[in-house]
Amino acid sequence: MHLVNKLKMIYIINLATTTPTNSKMTRKNYNVNTLQEQVKAITKQYLEDIGHCSDANVYHKIIESVEKSIFETILEFTNGNQKEASTLSGVSRNTIRSKLEKHNINI
Repeated sequence: MHLVNKLKMIYIINLATTTPTNSKMTRKNYNVNTLQEQVKAITKQYLEDIGHCSDANVYHKIIESVEKSIFETILEFTNGNQKEASTLSGVSRNTIRSKLEKHNINI
């Protein structure tokens, strides 16, 4: 399964089935910590899956995959509204447009 799809699936399942156990931890902090743990686990699994291949571009491949997924998901969430996507993501509309082009994302 593609790395980004694994990340999405694990995050959604974990978010839906668990709640913060530490009463001092806010939902926002819990989600960020959980996401970081999931990214770490999926990255580790990805590295184990590819083994010791000579591909020195793992970082860039992961970042590109995640970046594309983020923009696709945000645009789906905002029904393709680039202004709302810009506000939600904290990225300028010009950057949104360039990422759409870079990743060949059609809205």
